[in-house]
Amino acid sequence: MAGNVVISASPKEVLVDETFILRVTGLGPEQRVTIRSVVAEDGMKFSACGCYVADSDGCIDVSVQPSLSGTYTGVDQMGLVWSMCQIPGQRPGLRLFKKDVTTQQVLKFEVYTEHRTFDHLHEVSVLPLSMTKVFRWYMSKDVKRLPVEVGNIRGMLFIPPGPGPFPGVLDLFGSAGGLLEFRASLLASRGFVVLALAFFGYKDLPNHFTEVKNLDYFKEGAQYLNDHPSVQPGGIGIIAVSKGAEIAQLIAMHCPLVKAVVSINGIPYVTLLPYEHGDDVIPVVSEYDIYGGIFSDEGLVTKFCYILDPAGLFELWKTDVKLLSICSGDDCTVPPELQQLQYDSYPANKKQNIELVVYHGAGHLVEPPYSPFCRTSLHKIMGTNVVWGGNAPDHAYAQEDSWKRILNFLRTNLEKHSKNVHLSSRL
Repeated sequence: MAGNVVISASPKEVLVDETFILRVTGLGPEQRVTIRSVVAEDGMKFSACGCYVADSDGCIDVSVQPSLSGTYTGVDQMGLVWSMCQIPGQRPGLRLFKKDVTTQQVLKFEVYTEHRTFDHLHEVSVLPLSMTKVFRWYMSKDVKRLPVEVGNIRGMLFIPPGPGPFPGVLDLFGSAGGLLEFRASLLASRGFVVLALAFFGYKDLPNHFTEVKNLDYFKEGAQYLNDHPSVQPGGIGIIAVSKGAEIAQLIAMHCPLVKAVVSINGIPYVTLLPYEHGDDVIPVVSEYDIYGGIFSDEGLVTKFCYILDPAGLFELWKTDVKLLSICSGDDCTVPPELQQLQYDSYPANKKQNIELVVYHGAGHLVEPPYSPFCRTSLHKIMGTNVVWGGNAPDHAYAQEDSWKRILNFLRTNLEKHSKNVHLSSRL
């Protein structure tokens, strides 16, 4: 017979890229139960569930016992987090991400009798046997968060605790606009000074990304970060996704301060509109077929808009910039063939400067580990749901593995340049 059923988590407070262990005790031997996770953020509600069978002692440890059905199956310690999807009754196309990184994300875990489906848990009112919470943070409590309005640049600076100096990283997102801080704050929690740089749809910046024309704005941001007293000498890195990764590679070609770039499903040439660089104009050198996208039952698929043209690629191999290209094999926004084309275009004597990592089954929005999978969401600029692609298990693996690679890549390449500067000063 079941005793006093208790669900517990250890630890109860973590950074979002850290794992925790979820256990249930007090069940009967081989008792069937369902565990549900729930999170509410900015009016959105997401949930996941797994069906388990207790062991002979009436216990369940999610890190060693499989989910037999639910939003994920098999053994996965964080399956009840990354497999979260929106609760029925909300508008389609929600994307769960943290807007206010100064507050914790609260995950609630509940255990129910019997094996239940996701829909049943949200259609029928059933009292749980037990409940617990886990508190997750994007920003470590000792990280400084400082608004930046210096010259033309607008953003948020995150500085790790300690004497420093630290490697500096510029953080750019794509055509979503505004100021997104969740990745920058987490990177700062891992020992980087990070400037989350907005470039449209924020404060007095342009309202639309088609108005973003001047590359000097981004170079000003790079210069500000490089000159900050908390940033170690020798140059900075950039991490960016999609349209932001297009801009990141362009900055790297025209700004010697940039030593390393992480491109997440980035576009390796100038698209849509030309950029201004001082008195020069950087033209659109590869066509973009604005009529090439198609509408599916899920929403707009835009990967057909891009033309594969090796003549228009950014020639990053003509610099010493190190490039980590994170590529999703099922990206329905930017065709993964673009990243492969870029890699193949590097001369043999410069191949050591580029690392291409392809994650088959992953979609466009590769974010920090254990972020809930988002296959489609509303794109406020396009005014419709956009299909990002991917499937939940493969995408979850891509997020966990790529994060480790990103941290190692940035540390290795930025600290190397800092050591070279110190050596030169001694000589």
